[in-house]
Amino acid sequence: RILIPHAENPAGDACPPPGGCNVGPRAVVVLGGQMDVDAMDDACPTWSYVLDYIDEGTPNPSSGYPVVPPPDASCPGPLLSANFDGSNGLDGWWGNLGAPFALSSANGHDGSAYLRVSRRTDEWQGPYRELRRSVEGPCLKPNVVYVFSAMVRLDPHPDHPSHQSSCSSMGLNCPALRMQYMKPDEYIVWKDLVVTDRAPADGTWYRVTGSFVTESEWADRNNVFTTLTMNGPEREVDISVDDVVVEVAPASLYPDPNNVCGQLATNGDAAAGVAFPFRNYVASKPLLVVDVDDGSGSAAAATKAFYVPERSKPYHTLAFEVVPGCLVPGSAYSFRARIRVDSAGDVVPRLQFKSERGVGVSPEFTSSPSCPKVGSGRGFVECAFDVTFDDSHYDADRVTAFLNLIVPKSGGDETSLSADAYFDDVYLTFKAGVDSGGIRVDNAVTGSCYGPGAEAVIPSDDLDYSRAQTVTLSGVNDTGLINVNENTVRVPTTSARDANAAGQFAFLSRRVEFEGDGGSITVLNTPGVAQRIKGVGVIGFGQEGVAGKNVSAAA
Repeated sequence: RILIPHAENPAGDACPPPGGCNVGPRAVVVLGGQMDVDAMDDACPTWSYVLDYIDEGTPNPSSGYPVVPPPDASCPGPLLSANFDGSNGLDGWWGNLGAPFALSSANGHDGSAYLRVSRRTDEWQGPYRELRRSVEGPCLKPNVVYVFSAMVRLDPHPDHPSHQSSCSSMGLNCPALRMQYMKPDEYIVWKDLVVTDRAPADGTWYRVTGSFVTESEWADRNNVFTTLTMNGPEREVDISVDDVVVEVAPASLYPDPNNVCGQLATNGDAAAGVAFPFRNYVASKPLLVVDVDDGSGSAAAATKAFYVPERSKPYHTLAFEVVPGCLVPGSAYSFRARIRVDSAGDVVPRLQFKSERGVGVSPEFTSSPSCPKVGSGRGFVECAFDVTFDDSHYDADRVTAFLNLIVPKSGGDETSLSADAYFDDVYLTFKAGVDSGGIRVDNAVTGSCYGPGAEAVIPSDDLDYSRAQTVTLSGVNDTGLINVNENTVRVPTTSARDANAAGQFAFLSRRVEFEGDGGSITVLNTPGVAQRIKGVGVIGFGQEGVAGKNVSAAA
């Protein structure tokens, strides 16, 4: 019998005479007889694993991403290359501003000659090379990524045999590649291009690497002079260098023009020994590539990783530019990274995106799920989840991804803000494009079960419950292929990609629905008579926080 919610439904109205019964405010009461509501075919699943997803495929924009500079026949080799052997010898290298320099082969890293600069009087006195206007000058191109590498050794000068360099002992004043040039107005400018990390023990050869992007002013052919120098530690330390190379970054560090969006974070394992295309989120702060162990202290477990020193804020961290043309609304990418923070307390990394649009427009920030906690002696921790992009990313002029290192109020430690951070195996890999053919579920889901207009939910398939998405069906065929009205669909992991972690698709709509405003359903005990309410949607029943006003009850 259908009753009136919120009314007392007195005996005469609720039950036929004689006697009646006062059942209170109930929307549905089954007093006897049989209720048989069969609103769902047993052959129609109410949920299914997502088996596969038919999409438009990987986007591939024709512009808006860094490209390998075109080859220049007049500059066939590196910008600079010096091994200090053979007939070239010094090849224009010397000690900066009067520092004594000489070729030596004593204890060379490969038994060959190298350049040694000694009796230095200041940190800026080190190996020095002027770029010749007629040779290297035309080959220094603006807005080009160059990579630098060199073998370096630091030794106490014989006059100071017991001195230990500040670079090997404390990681201070380590060798850095610096450019210095005089503009046509005779104004001198200098800029550190590559900074390096703590050196091994003095007297040990080690390789330093880095990358930098040239600015137009550096490559001005009207500059009076342009030089490169290797700065170093305090004056008591001699600097030796060998196998110095400055060259255009290899194509392997750039997006593949035939598959720009397949991998949005090239060089994610730092195997090239340079940071490009990664950088520090704060442009004035360094991002280095170093050999680091997995946290166990074992040298055998060492691997190359990106290193962020000199931290004092959560956003002093690793960042990289993402090609906006790849971020088609609804497209999904898989993010993965290994993160280590040498902090005493917990740190929670969170991937965020900064979208910028023109001058005078405030940037827009969006966040992805948080990674597992790092720090507190955990070593490297794996972080992995999927990211679905929308219009705010696709329409931007520039999108920067960065890993904010947040110190939680509980379990955190303010000193963690300044703790060194390491990143390795950083990838943002294409997973699924915009829906062009639908979502494939169990083939038992057919048009006779659910039709256009039915609602469904795609639950979150990670720890962030807010990533669940409600969709409206636009069609279902007889093979379990579902199309939805929404243009942007967050596709979960499918069985086709990982049978052990497939996401789900659950149907919300029912052919029969009980809709109320705070009422409830009561079925009295009817011995020998089976009551059935199957496949029914119950909407607006129950009263939150009011005792006895549950959605349904049996007596």
